[in-house]
Amino acid sequence: MKIPYSTLQHYIPELDITPEQIGELLSLKSYEVESVYNPQVQLKSIIVGIITDIQPHPNADKLQITQVSVGQPTQLTIVCGAKNIAIGQKVPIAPVGATLPNGLVIQVANLRGQESFGMICSAKELGLDFQGDGVLVLPSNAQEGDSIVHALGLDEIIIEIDNKGLGTRASDSSSLYGVAREVAMLIDKPLKNLESVDISSHTKLHTDIHIKTDKCSYYSLMKISGLSQYRFDSNVLSKGGYRVDLYVQTEKFTLDPRIIHTLRTLGVSIHHPAVDLGNYIMLETGQPVHIFDTEKVKGGITVREAEDGEIMIGLNGEEITLEKGDIVICDTEKIIALAGIIGSKDSAVDDGTTSILVESAHFDALQIRKTARRLKLLTDSAKRFEKLLPVELVDIAMQRIAYITQESGLKIEGHTHKGHHAQTQQSVSMTFDYIRKYIGVNISDETITHILKKLDISTHKSFGSEVYKLTAPYWRLDLTTPEEYIEEVARLYGYDIIPAKIDFGILSVNHHPVFQLKRSITQAMVARGYTEIITYPYTKTETDIQMVNPVDASKPYLRTSLIESMSEAIVSNQPYQEKLALFEVSHIFNETQDMHIGIGYWDKYISAKNAVNILYQDILSVLSQLSINIVPISYQVDNLQIQLMYQDTSIGIIDTSQAIAEINLTQLQSICQYTQEVYRSIPRYPSVKRDITIKAPISISAQEVYQKIQQLVSPRCEYIGLKDTFSENNLMHYTFRLEFRDMDKSLTDDEVNQEIHQIETQLVY
Repeated sequence: MKIPYSTLQHYIPELDITPEQIGELLSLKSYEVESVYNPQVQLKSIIVGIITDIQPHPNADKLQITQVSVGQPTQLTIVCGAKNIAIGQKVPIAPVGATLPNGLVIQVANLRGQESFGMICSAKELGLDFQGDGVLVLPSNAQEGDSIVHALGLDEIIIEIDNKGLGTRASDSSSLYGVAREVAMLIDKPLKNLESVDISSHTKLHTDIHIKTDKCSYYSLMKISGLSQYRFDSNVLSKGGYRVDLYVQTEKFTLDPRIIHTLRTLGVSIHHPAVDLGNYIMLETGQPVHIFDTEKVKGGITVREAEDGEIMIGLNGEEITLEKGDIVICDTEKIIALAGIIGSKDSAVDDGTTSILVESAHFDALQIRKTARRLKLLTDSAKRFEKLLPVELVDIAMQRIAYITQESGLKIEGHTHKGHHAQTQQSVSMTFDYIRKYIGVNISDETITHILKKLDISTHKSFGSEVYKLTAPYWRLDLTTPEEYIEEVARLYGYDIIPAKIDFGILSVNHHPVFQLKRSITQAMVARGYTEIITYPYTKTETDIQMVNPVDASKPYLRTSLIESMSEAIVSNQPYQEKLALFEVSHIFNETQDMHIGIGYWDKYISAKNAVNILYQDILSVLSQLSINIVPISYQVDNLQIQLMYQDTSIGIIDTSQAIAEINLTQLQSICQYTQEVYRSIPRYPSVKRDITIKAPISISAQEVYQKIQQLVSPRCEYIGLKDTFSENNLMHYTFRLEFRDMDKSLTDDEVNQEIHQIETQLVY
């Protein structure tokens, strides 16, 4: 939301702080201020000039040579092609060296043999929304040589706030008056009331309103006439016996220049005055309104939901296909507006409009959001309606329009409405002690009461009770819980003066054992070189749990195993990798919904059997790192599966056809034994490493070889690890790395070689 500083000055006559100070104050206590800036600062180099002479260009019929005085001793010679220039006009001049908003840097130019020392600018070239063709003619009171920023009153500071993340409070911060109310409250200055007219006393408008959907709770309609005046032209055009009576427009109502200035400052395009008024009211009050040409609306008004496939032509001229549920406004013949979003071209005002119907209504926020985003019509109106507006704004906007139009000399022909125009005020009950305890500061009752009063929050306490009933004003739809009221007290009391506290005790977190195992095993798998994946829990394999409304129709069941999804992940990634080491930790859907880990290993250059051996060794290594005693782990080969056992209890399987393992972590955690952590001093003597390769039949696994080596080595062997495997001539070659150390001396080569020789001679298959 952008707010001109002059607008705040208008609503807060005693405003005595700078725009920058307002930005800091709002950021500290209310909204996040994105910037404080002058959008027309790039026009400061454009100055006011007076055309003193105009001569035809000798070499170009469409160009003229002008002499322009800019308050300097020497006049500027400027070649210009505009048709509307005249001697004595005050016009915007971009001298040599000036930069236009589009990035063009003005330089001395040679135009058909004539040098030009600047440019006479149009409104479009200056990025201004001023109507008219040709160069921009400035007011007669503009000072020669002055910047046009001052001459046109564009020297305006804009305060831009970010209200996208404010939820339902965004409706309050999406209006100029709402932000002014916040600023006035923060600086404790009086806020000017919006001038309005009580329209309830006006003549009832005899236009029937039919509300046929609960997505519109209140609809208000007002007719205003006198927008244009016409007179009969006595110069009657007649030809061939036909007579044509001509009516000439003599007058069209105009808006207060302050309103036009505000719209232009905020970058809003200027159109018909009635449309401009509607745009201004939306910006000022936050309530969108819509303007219809009375003569284009036939009969009464009906608010209903659209049918599938209905068509309307929007104000932008584009065809809009509606769906069932969209809210539409209709007359007796056609759709005249898509409620809360965009009007129809068939009911739009134009230069010939003499009277208008002004609509102000309250629509369902969720439906407006769904429709606008489906159609990609995120209009300013839709953005406000989807934030949930208070219904009270409907009448406030109408009364404000009535005042402005009456001040402009227009006539209110009548007004009618239907529905409920007041919401039920939400209240909460709490004690002030609860507020103090929550904030952590001993704020006095008087201070709390003063803050709530500044916020227009009413307080009521029954006699003899300490409980207060707090009721928010209509514009604060976000205040629905005690905690939100407490936040209001805290922010106005001052977050910066609430002392920080660190006198709380040390808190220890007691994680569930299975969760702790999940976190530990995840870290260990990543350290081992595996990549964690997350897959969808849906499967095409029939299980006992079938979804009523599946996300993917081809996978209507919830999985009871991780192997299928792990297999799909490996197959889909094989074309892009030479090696895959993946794991997933997730719950599966059985009676107890146990937590499982799925582990997959694939290497383009090794067989599935070798991959299974590596996978098995990695599992043992990871469990060992977690201080789980792996000695009780064993396995049973069953066709293409290896059953993993822990103390004769099944904890998982390995699918040997694709080297995928699945372990029930919940089961493992409940039965596993943890090894006692033994600490010893740092060794004084170095270790000696040796690699040994054992040949074995393919039927012999690496685990079996590992266990044999464990039995043959002396206590001086402190590490045995599988380093490599390969097959040749129906034999497996397992390479292990052994590490020896004596705690009392340095080992000699002969002593280590003797250990290796013992293994090689006794471990023969």
